[in-house]
Amino acid sequence: MLRLSLLGPVEVSIDGGGRLSLQPKQQVVLAMLVVGRGRAVSVEELVGGIWEGNAPTSAVGAVRNNVWSLRKAIAGPGETGIESLNRGYRLSDAVGVWVDLDEVERWGAVAEAARGERRWEAASEAVEAALGMWRGDPFGGLAGPWVSGERARLRELRTGLLVSGIEIAIERGDNQRAINELQPLLRDEPHNERFPALLMTALHRGGRRTDALNVFLDVRRRMIGELGLEPGHELTDLHRRILADEVTSVPTRAARQSQAPAQLPPDAVDFTGRQATVTRLVEDILGAESTAIETISGMGGLGKTTLAVRVGHQLAEQFPDGQLFVDLHGAGGLPPADPELVLGEFLRALDVTESDIPAGLAQRSALYRSVLDERRVLIILDNAANSTQVSALLPGSRHCATLITSRRPITTFAGGRIDHLAMFEESEAIELIGRIVGRDRVADEAEAVARLVELCGYLPLAIRIMAARLASRPTWTIASEVERLIASDDLAPFSSDGRTVDAVFQAGYTGLAPEEARAFELLSVLDGPDIPVAMAAAILGTAVDDAEQLCESLVDAGMLQSPQRERYRYHDLLRTFARNLPDPEGARAVVLPRAVDFYLATVRNLTATRNPGMGLDHLATATHPGITFADDIETGMWLDAEQSNLLALYRGIVCHTELLATSVDMAMLIVGTMHAGEMVPQLVDPLTALVAATVAAGDRMAEGRARTTLALAKLLGLSEGVAAYLELHSSLDLLREHDDLPVIAQTELLMGTAATVGGFVNIAIAHFHTTITLAEQLGDRWQQAIGWTSTARTACYGGLADQAIEAAERGLVLSREIGARGMESWALGELGWALSLRDGPTEPAFAACREAVDIARAAHRRLEEGWALSRLADVTLRSGDAATAARYAADGMEALEDAHEPGGQVRLLMIQARALIALGHDAEAEAILDIASRMRERLGGLPLVEAQLPETRANPTPPSA
Repeated sequence: MLRLSLLGPVEVSIDGGGRLSLQPKQQVVLAMLVVGRGRAVSVEELVGGIWEGNAPTSAVGAVRNNVWSLRKAIAGPGETGIESLNRGYRLSDAVGVWVDLDEVERWGAVAEAARGERRWEAASEAVEAALGMWRGDPFGGLAGPWVSGERARLRELRTGLLVSGIEIAIERGDNQRAINELQPLLRDEPHNERFPALLMTALHRGGRRTDALNVFLDVRRRMIGELGLEPGHELTDLHRRILADEVTSVPTRAARQSQAPAQLPPDAVDFTGRQATVTRLVEDILGAESTAIETISGMGGLGKTTLAVRVGHQLAEQFPDGQLFVDLHGAGGLPPADPELVLGEFLRALDVTESDIPAGLAQRSALYRSVLDERRVLIILDNAANSTQVSALLPGSRHCATLITSRRPITTFAGGRIDHLAMFEESEAIELIGRIVGRDRVADEAEAVARLVELCGYLPLAIRIMAARLASRPTWTIASEVERLIASDDLAPFSSDGRTVDAVFQAGYTGLAPEEARAFELLSVLDGPDIPVAMAAAILGTAVDDAEQLCESLVDAGMLQSPQRERYRYHDLLRTFARNLPDPEGARAVVLPRAVDFYLATVRNLTATRNPGMGLDHLATATHPGITFADDIETGMWLDAEQSNLLALYRGIVCHTELLATSVDMAMLIVGTMHAGEMVPQLVDPLTALVAATVAAGDRMAEGRARTTLALAKLLGLSEGVAAYLELHSSLDLLREHDDLPVIAQTELLMGTAATVGGFVNIAIAHFHTTITLAEQLGDRWQQAIGWTSTARTACYGGLADQAIEAAERGLVLSREIGARGMESWALGELGWALSLRDGPTEPAFAACREAVDIARAAHRRLEEGWALSRLADVTLRSGDAATAARYAADGMEALEDAHEPGGQVRLLMIQARALIALGHDAEAEAILDIASRMRERLGGLPLVEAQLPETRANPTPPSA
């Protein structure tokens, strides 16, 4: 008989023949054949069992040689010993075999039978006999994939026997022995809930109730900290019974199999909103034709877990075989949960015995999928770190479904849909406040509640925390909490009962790589509503592609948002969190100077594109190259996109003395682009503060330039002629102190414009001529062109047609020489109007106005388009074509509204009203005149707005085409 001992160093012997000396690989082959129990073991299995993936090319031959040697060693006379079958081998039935494993199984069966009959002494002796078969670690001295797997299985078998012996000891009343034997098992396998359950039982039965309860608390603390899991039903039920001091029985496997896992946390009783998302998730999961995988992603505090739990409870009845839930610690102070350990807990919850749970991630994942194959189980993987962490936890069965929550979008190998969770709508936020605080209280302070949820950034966690504070303080007003939030510059108010917004954000911040954390901190310094990627690159000192990659990483981490491609923004509370992070080295001090430098460079490039020939040498220069532009269209798009950011920059710049002069020059360029639209009137307040800052700094030249820029903003945005004129007088004195000729010329030009608005034609023209003279001295053809064109407009208002025609023609020549298309359109419009004043609505007048409109439209310059349409409407009305004039006036109004030019709008309204009167629409005309009157009053009268308005003809004559 062949005798094989595997439970220790492998020993092979033959009765009557002594021990056989076999090579290690021969021992492995023999063990695989013996354990195969008469089954044919293929050559491929033998090769894989010995070498796994690194088998040599000679592996098949080596296996055959090992089999040949074994045949000679174990076969008796006339016996084959090992049979060859279909590219495999099996142990011959003629060979008698004794294996120590068989003895273990036999004694184990005896022990189970004795336990069933409550013969504890006999059962204990049988377990001891089975354990006595071990001589050491199984397969001692051997290696290879098959050996590793079998060794792990046999170790678990021995552990199972030890547990059986402990259970018997408890039943016999030998509790101290059980306690002593459980201690090393707990140390070796801290996540095996069977061991603490037995230890708690032994302690409780031994009269140590407090110690038993402490074991549960220790286990619970460790499981939550390391796995994000609560203890299972068996352990929590045992804890409940010990608390009640009920009689505790030894937990049996049957008890553990009595119910499907139901691990979902409680559903939120005040769950609010998200109904469309809940419905869609439920429908998608139930309607899936294959394994359903849904991911809910978004920044911390959005309520991803709450949503997943709500969906889980709505689906629970559809998954009768159980619901598994785990916190994977993807964000937080704890290390991400190890999927191998999580699988161990899942398998135990699915009634897999400890001895059947293999070691290794791949092995556990395979068993997990096999166990789930015919079951309907819902798995919720909460707070996942990445796809690598969750991949092994995904079931393969189409009957199962997985719901993942994560701050980062997670794409799995099995696919699945990603839902990016958004902030609450205002109505949802107010509803949540009402559910927690009380609807009557919310109704009484509706305005304060709306402001409160706005200050919470519509973030569900922040709203819930504030509502909880108010609910616990019924005498407080909601308005008082609003005032507290407004006064705070950190997240301290967002704290209640141990829950803080700061902690949630800190969890996300802790998970950032160093370069991501640096970007998150630096980009938070600016106040603008969003951050263009080019600006981010300038602040971070990186290439644009690198900055985009960093920003996208922050978006994936839920620390930034991306409203559109290449633009990023902070949630208001996340920006506050970032600004309150420590900055011991003062790294953030570079942000504002870099932002100003970037914007200055870009605005210089923009000005060179929009206003070619405009002198820039007298203005501050930048070190950053800035963004470049191909044409006027691109400049207009950039200005539209950056208006709010530029306004925010100016609001925050006034306390930085070192940046004042540069910022003033940049403002001069921005306002002077004549495309700043609605930003111009909004710049009045920041520019007023900028003037005050230059005064406080004692920088008189910067003050002069700032006052000129402020006056320009008042003129373009508000049509405040008198106020602007006075501001410019103050500016002129300061500029002359420093002989700042280019800005003096611009200031004279603006004084002329202000005088025009005030109705002083001759004074205005004198200022324009001063500008032209200075510009000629400087060789600045841009200033000359704008001086002549401004003269033409004012001369037309004064009825000086010949002077206007000469000035417009000179402005037109200069603008064409320098390629200034916007100026060319303006000059053509004034020329057409002047010609119509002198000669009537002739074809040259119409041609000039039409060309002005065409040029402005081609360049997408809405201000100049509005001006040109105003002149075309005027000339058309003079011709008697009131219907067409009204249409031109309406188009011009739309353009000037876009450009936010109120003075021009008033004149267009008057032209439109006269056209409507000519058409017999008196009531409509009256309404328009009322609007014009109110606008005119608000703008200070505009004395010249009615000057040279056309009279309409009784019998209109359309102009020639």
